[in-house]
Parts: sequence; structure tokens; C-alpha cells
Amino acid sequence: YVDGTRVGTKATVELRDGTAVVFGNVREREFVVRLPTCRKVETKMGGEGDANSTDDAPTNTSGTDDEDDQDKADPFEGLTGRERREAEIAAMMSSLDDNPVYQKYSAPPSREDADADEEVPIGQKSASHGGANAVASTNSNSQKGGSGVGSISGKLGLPVTKTAPFASSASAVPTLSDPRPGGGRALSALCLDPSGSRLVTGCTDTNLRLYDFNGMDAGQRAFREVTVQEGHPITALCHSNTGDRMLVGTTSAQPMVVDRDGREIILFAKGDVYMSDMSKTVGHTATVTDVAWHPLEKDKVMTASIDGSARMWNLSSGKTVFKKLKCDSVYRAKNAKGIRTTVTACAFHPSGREICLGTADGSIQIWDATKVKSRPDKVIYDAHGPGMAICFVGYSYDGKRLVSRSSDDTTARVWEARRLSRSSRPILIAGGLPSLFDGSNCAFSPDGKILVAGTSVEPPRKKKDENKVEERGTIRFYRIPPEGSTVSGEAQNPLLELDAAAPGASIVKVGWHHKLNQIFVAASDGSCRVFYDEKLSKKGALLSTAKGVKRKDDLSLLLESRAPQGSMGLGADKIIAPHSLPMYRDEKLTAGKRKREELKDPVKSKRPQAPEGGVKTGGQTSASVNFTQFVVKSTIKNKNIAGKDPREELFKYSEGKSFASKAYEGDARLLSSKTAEQEEEEMKSKKK
Repeated sequence: YVDGTRVGTKATVELRDGTAVVFGNVREREFVVRLPTCRKVETKMGGEGDANSTDDAPTNTSGTDDEDDQDKADPFEGLTGRERREAEIAAMMSSLDDNPVYQKYSAPPSREDADADEEVPIGQKSASHGGANAVASTNSNSQKGGSGVGSISGKLGLPVTKTAPFASSASAVPTLSDPRPGGGRALSALCLDPSGSRLVTGCTDTNLRLYDFNGMDAGQRAFREVTVQEGHPITALCHSNTGDRMLVGTTSAQPMVVDRDGREIILFAKGDVYMSDMSKTVGHTATVTDVAWHPLEKDKVMTASIDGSARMWNLSSGKTVFKKLKCDSVYRAKNAKGIRTTVTACAFHPSGREICLGTADGSIQIWDATKVKSRPDKVIYDAHGPGMAICFVGYSYDGKRLVSRSSDDTTARVWEARRLSRSSRPILIAGGLPSLFDGSNCAFSPDGKILVAGTSVEPPRKKKDENKVEERGTIRFYRIPPEGSTVSGEAQNPLLELDAAAPGASIVKVGWHHKLNQIFVAASDGSCRVFYDEKLSKKGALLSTAKGVKRKDDLSLLLESRAPQGSMGLGADKIIAPHSLPMYRDEKLTAGKRKREELKDPVKSKRPQAPEGGVKTGGQTSASVNFTQFVVKSTIKNKNIAGKDPREELFKYSEGKSFASKAYEGDARLLSSKTAEQEEEEMKSKKK
């Protein structure tokens, strides 16, 4: 039906704008025809425009796509019905013989992406952006940042709108002897497995703390604490490329490989400290400064030490000595004068073909990972200035950028990894990054466009100044220039700065997981924190924070309400045994004192039983008698032998006795009276 009039099967009807069409047995029955109106305004290409034309009228000098489509002739004009359909199919089949042309689809940029590409003014403070140098308050009491943080983080695509702390026993209450936050126990290592399901932190109290996002609630407590090497603080930590093992470096010279639950798998061998050539030893001879796992091979790891060497270890086919793994190859780092220097940082390229070493003399050295050479392939001496030690080196996820950080000049510098040479200049100098810790690092965003790093502050002293406001460590974000951009050579200010630690605490480690898109921060007070965004981030902290803290049942609440208050108060969820009180607790033994105590124990030291002491004068001594002495004494009849000649006493046992065999005492009995021939003839006669 067209405007209420029924139309036949072969009838032709002219449709105009506003014509109502009603079909029969279809889902959408009623339709209205709308014809677009095209307004064409002519312009004069050499002179002035028409006086009657207005400025807001749309002009088109090159023609629109609709006009081009109308100008094109219909190749099947004049054909109808079956003939037209056959012609269309024939044209489509013939087009299959043509060479295909592929055009990559590019999505149109959204408004947020366009705003993110715009430069944020440095130092400008506005109500919408909060200023590039504005500090947003994100303490543990409130997980939501300010409106300014949400605005600028949305434009930059940063997952920092929310934050959540991790519960850690390393964060202790400051004392008078040590007023530093956390009692001086800092988190010196931080890593996540490749899938992003587990977080592991290493502390200077020699403990590893393992967090599982799938099993945690909003309290975010560690499900396991493991002591790696007693008496040796943890310096570095990394996961394997499969996530089933971890490599731990400590202040000792022996790194260790543990499984994902912290149980020891193998311990590395220690080298000879009296050997001057580090390539001749089987392991490190001094403190391990950094560790790294091969990104592609699951059994190949690398360690760096202050002994001036970086070593490769093969966990599957490596040789062992006294059940300890020996290294496969050694890279000896030297300064510009050819003198051995300390290796402070190491990193694998994402391709696994080269390694990067940072040294204490300020050089960045690139070595071939497939074979050992006497010299590096690429090197930059005095990368941060003469004598500025490198404390961290790392690659971006695509391997195009290399970042180095120095605690001496308070900067982090980004380099183009493929164009690295002695004359290279950094494409970014991130300034304002003071560091009081040797292992302070940086992290790239998953797309490699943003760099994040933490800052350090002076710890509080015993005599506090009431008028002085305690500073806190922050994390700062920097935009990395694209490839081919000009290098200014001056330190750049951060785009955004956020408080990430308690007052008086510094930021030691930062990590930006490329799958979770979440930022993890480790502080000098033993605390750990995660920054995330509900829209930009995935899993990780979103899983744990979505689960509420376990609620107490009615019985626990009743017991808590009736429990005594004050010093006699006792929580319903706590059980205190009398002998676990500090007055009954054994003194915590150090490693050396424990060894001395074990030497005193005859069972643990496997010491043989001491002989009987004292002087034998005929009576029984008060000393204990072992089993051997008891047997000897029981066989001797006359126990009192004092004052007698031992030679005469021994001769008494030989009187009337012969120790020779009876075969030598003249026994005349013959064993046989016949010869062999006689016996043979006798046997033959018996057979007959």
C-alpha cells in the first residue's frame, strides 16, 4: 500500500518525500520515504562571492560523494528482473580474477584521544586539569582521587583514579631508636608474574611476601611469607617468562631460584674471592645487585654483581659443584680506561639477542647475548655525566626505547635503543627524581608513550621540627617524545605528580604491568600500593577490591562486646598462649650464634662419644662409661693393674697354650695312601 492505495505486483509507482509505504507480512510494516535535499552554492574562483550568499551557507567547490555517485552511469541500465541479476553475478565473478587491493582500517580518533595528543601546559594550574604540577591526595583513607586527577588522567589515559594499599607485616611502627617510617625495613624488590595473577615483594628483612589477586579480599593480605637467606636482605627479584619460578638476588654472592610458592629449587655457586680474573670463577664473589630472566628461554637467567661481572646461568644443562649451579658465561664490565667497574643494573632486550648493563662509572653497555666478547657492541660513557653511577636500566615492551636512571644527578633518561652509540643523545631527560636508594627504577607504560618514576625524601630524624611539614614520596609521569623529534637537552617537568607514600617515606620501586594496566608502588616504610582505573585496568586489583572484607559472625561480635577492656582486653579472633609471651620467648638467634649452639649439641654436630675421664686408682670413677669401655672392662678379670709390669701380665695368658695349628705339631696321620694312578686302576676294576 502506497498512501493507502494498494499496488499490484508489476505496477510502477513514483515515490516522493513523505510518501507512506505499508508492506504485508514483515516485521516492520510502515515506512515513510525521506529524500535528502542537496543545496549547491556556486562560488566564483577568481573574483568576489555572490552578494546574496551568506557565510553560514555550506559551500562545496569540489563536489560531494553523493553527487559523484549520481554522475556515475549505471552499468546495468536497461536490464530488469532476472537479466539484471545475471549481469550482476557475472560482473562479480569476473572481479574475482583481479588483483586484490587491501586497505588498512584506521578508526577515527575520539575526542579523548585528540585531547590526549595535545600538550598539557607545564606549570599551569587550572580547575579542570589541576595543573601539571598539582599533587592529588590519594591516601589509604580514600581510594578516589580528586576531580583534577580524574580529568588529567582521563586525557593522558593513566590508570590512577583509584588506589588501594596492600597489607604488609614489614611496615612497623617507628621507634625512638629508629624514627624512620616502617622501622627502616624498606621494600627493595617488586615483581609480577607475566599473567598478572600474583604480586611478590622483597624486603630488607630478608622476607618474600606473596599476594594472589584471585584469592585475596579487599584487605589484600599476603598469603605467604618466605625467608630466602637469613641475614641477607633482598636486592633484586624477577619472575620467569612462564611465571612458574622466581630468581632472587640478595646481598650474598649466591642468588637463588625458588618456585612460585617460595620454596628453594637451586642455589648458585660462589666464586673464589682470591681470584683476580672473574672469568675464571664459577660464580659471583660479592653482593648481587640485579637479576633478569631471559624473555624467551625458560632456563636462562642473568645476574649482576659489584664484583664487576654479569653472569649467564643455564638452569637445565648447567654444571653443578657440591649441588650448586655453576655459571655458563661471564661478561666483564670495564670503564673507559679499561679498569674493572661495578655492574649495578642489567636487563634483557625483549628479543633476547642483546643485554644492557649499567655500571658504577656511569656507562651503558650493550652486549651480544649469544656469545661472549671482550668488549661490548655499543657503549655510552658518562651517560648521565662524569662519574654519575647508573642505578637502573630497562627496555620498553616493544624494545624501541631504553631508559636509564642515576641517583647522583636525579634524572632518568630515555634513549632510542636501535640508534645507540657513543654520540647518542637522550630523547627525554626526566628531571626532579631524587633517589636515596641504589635500586630505584622507572617503568614504561604498555604503549611506551609515558614514563613513570618515584621520588625519595629525607627520612625524619630523632629531633623533629614542629614547624616543618614532612614530605612524602611521589610518583611522576613524563611524556616520551615520538621518534624523530628534536632533542632539547633540558630536563623536562612531569605531566602529573601523585602522592604515593606516607609522610617521610620514599618510593623505591614502581611497576606498570602491560596486561593489567595497573601501577604498583613499593615504599621505604615497607608498604605497597596499587593505582588502577575501573575502565582502563583489567583484573588484578579489580578482583580483590571487589570482594568485601570477611565479616565477623554474631558469636565473634558477642565475645568482643563482653571481653574486658583496657590492658586485659582480648579480641575474639586472637588466642594468646602463656608461653608465647615475650617474657617466655626464646631469644632470636642470629646465623652465627645458631651455628655455635649446634656445635655444642653432640647429635647435630655428629661428635663421637668422649672417652672416660678421671684417674683409675682401683675404685669406680664418677665419669660415664661408654659401650666400648664397658665391654673391655667386663672381659678383664683383674681390673686393678696399677703398679704391675704389663709384659709379665701378658705372658701369663700364653703359659701352657700353643697358638700354632695342630698340622704343625707332628700329627702322623696320612690323608691318602694311594697315588692317582692306583686309584684310577682300582675304579676300572670295579666297573668290570
